[in-house]
Amino acid sequence: MRRIRWTFFCWFFGYIAMVLVIVVTMTRARDSVRQSLATPEAKAAWEEWRNAARESSEGQGPVRRKEPKSSDPPALILLSDSGYFVISLVTAIIFSSLLFIVTMFLLRGIFTPPQLPGDE
Repeated sequence: MRRIRWTFFCWFFGYIAMVLVIVVTMTRARDSVRQSLATPEAKAAWEEWRNAARESSEGQGPVRRKEPKSSDPPALILLSDSGYFVISLVTAIIFSSLLFIVTMFLLRGIFTPPQLPGDE
């Protein structure tokens, strides 16, 4: 039976730490966005932009835009309690995991001594 090396535990705890950092960072970012976009000033700024986009959609302006249908800013919708936050979190974890695996593979290849045919 092959013994488990200490490097396995280092990689494992490094991965767990990375996932925890992603979860904590995204949760704090969500709370920060909620606080900053829930103010009356932010809602007024969003309504002002919606009105400008509505005027631009009627052909008055250099760019023809579609009128936003939502009464909330997109960042607030993305990071709200709906499924969008969960989807963003899972996607961040998946892509970070892939990057972690590739990095681990490359670093193990770099730092593993070569095995000669007679060595065991």
